[in-house]
Amino acid sequence: MEGIAYAMAYTTVPDWSYTVTIYSTLSSQLGTTATENPMAVVGTLTTSKYEADILVTDPTVCNFVPQTSWGILDSSVVGTVYYVTQTPDTITVTFLPHSSSNYLFIMAQPSDEFGNGNLMISKVVIAANPPTFTISPAAPALTCYSTSTTFKANNVYGSYGVTGYTWNIGVNSGWKYNQNGTIIAAPASISTSADSLILISPGGTTLPSSISVTVSCNGSNYTSNSAVPTYFVPQPLPIVGPVGICTSASYSIPTLPSGFSVTNWSIVGGGGGSTLSLSPGPNSTLTITNNNYYTQTTTLTASISGACFPPSTLQVSAASSSSTNLVSGVINQGPCYSNETLINQTLLNGPPNFIYDYCPSITTISGQPNLHFSLASGTPSEYDLNGNLLNLTLNGGPVSFSVYQFQGGGCPTVNLSFMPLSDSQGPSAVMLASDHSTYRLSPNPAAGIVTIDVLSNDQIEAQSTDNQIIARSVLGQTKGMRVIETVKIFDVNGRLRKSYKYGGLTTMVQLDVSHLETGVYFAEIFNGKTKEVKKFAVQH
Repeated sequence: MEGIAYAMAYTTVPDWSYTVTIYSTLSSQLGTTATENPMAVVGTLTTSKYEADILVTDPTVCNFVPQTSWGILDSSVVGTVYYVTQTPDTITVTFLPHSSSNYLFIMAQPSDEFGNGNLMISKVVIAANPPTFTISPAAPALTCYSTSTTFKANNVYGSYGVTGYTWNIGVNSGWKYNQNGTIIAAPASISTSADSLILISPGGTTLPSSISVTVSCNGSNYTSNSAVPTYFVPQPLPIVGPVGICTSASYSIPTLPSGFSVTNWSIVGGGGGSTLSLSPGPNSTLTITNNNYYTQTTTLTASISGACFPPSTLQVSAASSSSTNLVSGVINQGPCYSNETLINQTLLNGPPNFIYDYCPSITTISGQPNLHFSLASGTPSEYDLNGNLLNLTLNGGPVSFSVYQFQGGGCPTVNLSFMPLSDSQGPSAVMLASDHSTYRLSPNPAAGIVTIDVLSNDQIEAQSTDNQIIARSVLGQTKGMRVIETVKIFDVNGRLRKSYKYGGLTTMVQLDVSHLETGVYFAEIFNGKTKEVKKFAVQH
């Protein structure tokens, strides 16, 4: 392999580091990978029997080394092999010799045995670096309460021969020191064999003095920079506890330093007294009891002893007292197939919501804040809750979700159930929603006889949307179409409990529901073309 090696007389000192900078160019193109490129190697040698082979006549100048002696150089490498990846290139190698040496050598090798990609050196700069030590942290951040700070002496160049450390603290520095388990005022200087020292700040706004460290290395002393304390204003300490209160919740400030305590817990913005009662406990803890199910968000505030910490705050909310109006929303679906119609119906809490099988539905969720959903039963084909949108596709069977406000015991929980539509289970069709109903069901709740009759045009126009309609269709209806051909009664589990069939132009029927158990039911009314579903209750 072609190449060149140069040796120069240069005496190195133990524990000093040396930085060799080589300015180079290439005589040909770079290779496709780093290892295909020329390389430079830096090393040191002491005077030896090989000196005559390495140096020609004058050891004070730079001379080439015969290739037959490169093996001697390879055994004395101190710098990492450096592959040149650009041209021109600057190569910097920093090394720490273990002992004194008399010669510094540089080897420049081509990328292959044919001498392709030769490395051409234009200049070499050598810098000698004495042992250097720094102290960290250089600017310890202290505050109004006492804290411990670990100072460390950093050996920048990894110098050998370190025998001890003297920490320069100063007289009446304000620092404290743990001497064999006893906290004392730190002396003016402390000697250690370790490269670290722990000091304790006094607290308050008066800062202690700066400190430095003097390191003994090979019989010489080297002093570091000074660590200059700085002051920072403490931020409010975090209150830890649930953001929602069901029946009760506990709160604390785990990061409260020793010697400090919570002098007062309070609620800002309402909710105190008989609604949310505050019971301070030991070790600056607090228990909040939700007596009357306060439903607004309030600010919990903790005042800390002394003048060091600003008050700590946490936004908390309390759960509703019952599941009423906990969840509300609207279901939209399809149609996915030709025999289906658009679903746009109010979401029901408790009773099942009937939707088409294998057809994606979107339920827009509203109601109380901080609602949490979990799948209670069933195996849907697909479901996810994205913000306030519940995306659900049934997979041939019912699915139910448990919904609760906040995480914790005592919170009201509601059940949202979805059941597939079919001829034998649940209302067989759910049509386009409207603000008006075609039929009237009374009384509701009922104990014996339920009457279903057709409303007049005036009654249809006068009715409000605050009725028991689940869904219906008014597409193409005329007065002659407002008749009753069949009525099917379903329970909340979607089971068909009773079916009635009428002939002619029936506009009023009476049904005996006395045999039904107390509960919620659905009457599906069919006029021969469209269907309307009405919810009613049986109460004995």
